Amino acid sequence: MTTQQPRRLDTDDMRDALAYMRATVLGDTAGRMAIAQNCDAPRMLDCLTAYALGLAEQAVEGGPLAWLDMLTLNVGALDRLIDAAREHRLDEDGD
Repeated sequence: MTTQQPRRLDTDDMRDALAYMRATVLGDTAGRMAIAQNCDAPRMLDCLTAYALGLAEQAVEGGPLAWLDMLTLNVGALDRLIDAAREHRLDEDGD
């Protein structure tokens, strides 16, 4: 039985990830759905992870592992921030 080498991430995978992030920032749900349905999702997820860890490498002393440790240690605070943001968004939509 021969094993197939995994395909390397390519520019299409990276562009899908960037388009998905842009659609998320712009609140474009239809755009996000279109990208998700037409991309290679595992590869796009790999690209999103690479982008996030690349930013962590530059932004946090100690690199990606320090950033992940910080998030893990503060998951309760992150949950509260997410809940507050969600509540704020609902308040704005209800006005």
